[in-house]
Amino acid sequence: MSCFPTSERNAMQDDYMQSPGHLIEFKISELEKATKHFNPSRKIGESDFGGFYKGSIKLCGKKTYVLIQQFQGRILKDKSDHAWVKELTSNVSGIKHQNLVNLIGYCLSEGVRFVVGECVCLESLSHFLSKKSLYMSWPRRLAVALDAARALAYLHEHQIVLRCFKSSSIVIDKHMEGKLCDYGIARQSPCLPPFVETEMQYGLSGGQLDQYYMSCTKFENLTSTDNVKSFGVILLELITGKPAFDIDRPKDERKLENWVKNSLSGDKTKLQQIIDPKIGSISCKESLERMVTLSKMCMEKDPEKRPNMSEVFNLLSKIVEEAKSYYNEIGEKQRQQEIEDVKCNNLTEAVMAGSVLVVYIVAGIVKLIMG
Repeated sequence: MSCFPTSERNAMQDDYMQSPGHLIEFKISELEKATKHFNPSRKIGESDFGGFYKGSIKLCGKKTYVLIQQFQGRILKDKSDHAWVKELTSNVSGIKHQNLVNLIGYCLSEGVRFVVGECVCLESLSHFLSKKSLYMSWPRRLAVALDAARALAYLHEHQIVLRCFKSSSIVIDKHMEGKLCDYGIARQSPCLPPFVETEMQYGLSGGQLDQYYMSCTKFENLTSTDNVKSFGVILLELITGKPAFDIDRPKDERKLENWVKNSLSGDKTKLQQIIDPKIGSISCKESLERMVTLSKMCMEKDPEKRPNMSEVFNLLSKIVEEAKSYYNEIGEKQRQQEIEDVKCNNLTEAVMAGSVLVVYIVAGIVKLIMG
């Protein structure tokens, strides 16, 4: 059911091109065409409320690459379609950031809502970490964490809190930069509805939780500190390559932070044991130690003791800069070593060539004397 007359749609496209504050109402047929009828091959992630799909749409005659987020299930009961569109428009009004997927429109279909963002994306961060065929180096993981922290700090400065923030909320674009894409259901603080901590922090639906975790579920009002805690979990995912929650792990280790805590047992010398095998040994161990420490700060049990996202961003910036300096230094040493190796090889070849020449000369002299 449309909130706006179809005749206004072309005008809305023109308005969007002139002012990003306007959102376009897309038809479901357009989204189906963009995603090849929501083909699994176009799916790059999953949230509590539906999937993320990449595709392309013609916008004012121009091919535009998009990220489409699906909303279905219990989230639809919060507000009517009209109220949801009004809130969505209000949330994105004036919101523009290099590490946020730029929202351009929405779609209302039978029992499903969609948010459309403009982005040439490769995969979600969760897919990058979980798929064996995808690789992300340690320096790149640090950079993506910084991208996400920068965007989240920006949203918090505008009093916007994400209701469901996790690694699938971050997409990796064609430049291998991180962008937040799941702020279509952002809530203004402090007037927020109750939420389920286990579901919101770990991105799980009720069907994925066993009776033990359902019994431990707590309800509270969502604030920016909850986003900070979720960010701490994402830092651990970047380090370990493991999901935030894994029902196949022992009960007391199903939450990733518990698994990390038990694996380390307070001994920092065991840090290498928790690293994602895909990135192997991390040369800059200081950055690893500081990332683990920062994640602990973000996940403090007392929300008031957690740093705000601006502080997290500043701390993470220092970690990234120090790691960058380290890897640049290592890279320069390797380059100099390669130059020295080339020089040594050239010298060796010259010596060998000279030796051969000397042998020929001596042989010639001997031949003359003997002759």
